[in-house]
Amino acid sequence: MPPSYSRGQVDRCAFDHWYSKLKHVAIKGYAISLPPEFVEYLLEDGIQLPKDYLASLSHSDSRIQAIQQIQYQVENQFKELKGKSFIKLNWSSPRDAKWILSTLQCRTFDDIILLLKSSDFTTHDLLYPYRACTDAASPETCGIANKAPCLVMKKWCNLHDSMLFRGFVLHHALVAISQRHCEACYPFLALKKDSLRALIKSFFLKHLQPLTVAPAHLDSDFVFDIYIDKNDRVYLVDINVFGEVTDPLLFSYNELQSFNRQEATSSIAFRIVENEQSIQPNSLATYRVPVDFMQHLSTDNAMEAFYRQVERDNASSDGSDTESSTELIKER
Repeated sequence: MPPSYSRGQVDRCAFDHWYSKLKHVAIKGYAISLPPEFVEYLLEDGIQLPKDYLASLSHSDSRIQAIQQIQYQVENQFKELKGKSFIKLNWSSPRDAKWILSTLQCRTFDDIILLLKSSDFTTHDLLYPYRACTDAASPETCGIANKAPCLVMKKWCNLHDSMLFRGFVLHHALVAISQRHCEACYPFLALKKDSLRALIKSFFLKHLQPLTVAPAHLDSDFVFDIYIDKNDRVYLVDINVFGEVTDPLLFSYNELQSFNRQEATSSIAFRIVENEQSIQPNSLATYRVPVDFMQHLSTDNAMEAFYRQVERDNASSDGSDTESSTELIKER
């Protein structure tokens, strides 16, 4: 059974809560508070870029000033970040919308809007941040945020997926570490496991564990993501809730909860993808496929029926309305 967590625990994992205490070991970032009018724009159906959206509003509409103000702040932050940024909201980045730009790197205000408006993760942050919380008394309260929504703009860094790791903290102790990107096998990690475990443990003991005791800034149970560069310097990437909203990757929450503090002190469980057979499917792959198509394929014998339909369509086509791939590419 996944561990339970409260609204307070969710709030303490928000970027604007922990960054001020840990910015000396975290990737550089800025938080921009989002007014209700801008949030309303993000949640509206369809993807209309700011220029066209503003042109459709009356001159007295308060959304005009709100959007222009955010755009001004964003463009100033781009200057601070040398023109490139990784973005997220209080808790989540729009990783599920990467397909729309083929990257999560943003260079313009329009890039940011495209990612945010195309992302289900964004919608979750704005509408349902407390959906699985034990003290969200009703479906209505799961969307009443204690924190004002904010846009986080981080310095863009070319991080190697192989050197991203996730740590799991239970009862103030680091009990487990997992390779962050499980869609690939990196053989060299097996040779470095002991040194990597030592680096991550040292980082946790020095910078994170002290914040879990009174006056506590972090919870006794949480999850953190870090990056280790070529000089063995550790950078904090994010802090997440210890619960079902956070992927346990190469562990299960039942396993993680079974680890006790004494065992963790002597030997922290550390898992990597050991071979090609252990590679896990990309958890974001389904976000690149139309929802109705995925729902159709989830039914019994759906794939077989799909192939039969394709065969029928191909057999009945005379080719008269088929466009060449070259022309389609030109149009795009």
